[in-house]
Amino acid sequence: MKKYCLLCIIILCLPVFSCANKERITSDSFKNYEGSHAFTTELLRTDFALQKRVLITLEKAIMLMEDNVDSVSKETFEKSIEVISYFFDICHIEKENEILFPFVKNIQGGMEKKDFLGRLLMEHISARDRKRALSDAVKGISLGKKARKTIKKAGYRYIKYVKKHLQTEEKALFPWIDTLLSHDDQLALIERLNAVEEKYISNGLHEKYFIMVETLEKQLGILP
Repeated sequence: MKKYCLLCIIILCLPVFSCANKERITSDSFKNYEGSHAFTTELLRTDFALQKRVLITLEKAIMLMEDNVDSVSKETFEKSIEVISYFFDICHIEKENEILFPFVKNIQGGMEKKDFLGRLLMEHISARDRKRALSDAVKGISLGKKARKTIKKAGYRYIKYVKKHLQTEEKALFPWIDTLLSHDDQLALIERLNAVEEKYISNGLHEKYFIMVETLEKQLGILP
């Protein structure tokens, strides 16, 4: 009975502490989690959905720049990079590097795929390197056609890399975690992940960056 009550409490808290909490996720989204092993990965997938939205804003900005150089400002690209830094670097990389991967390695059987986890860690580093290259390119947006080509190349390079990384985690990492972790492991892990989220909710960062994403989507014509 105590475990059931704890599960209900955590389920109700998940929409609050997910990086994607503005997606109007309700407790109904988690109603089938009792006795399930899909608990942690479903929470992470809600974060991935938002990260993909952010990539769409960047891609749309690049496309508009190609069609009309004056249609997208330097500020628009800078804001896209800023929200990427939050929703990918913090909501994705920090959670996995500092919480998820160390937790999984300490579970019996978790070291069986240590090389795979190591590869994902390296991909996180590479993604940040690509984001840095894009940020550097955007600084020269006013320098002419060649500079804009550099932005295009760096932007699409980042988008392609991160999309592939997310796909790898969804198709390979998540199913493995679902199989590896027991129900009690899931509860312990979600509690640690929520602790990371709570830190950023309390200082208003979630709200700030959700507003920025929605503003970018409207500016770029993604949303009406």
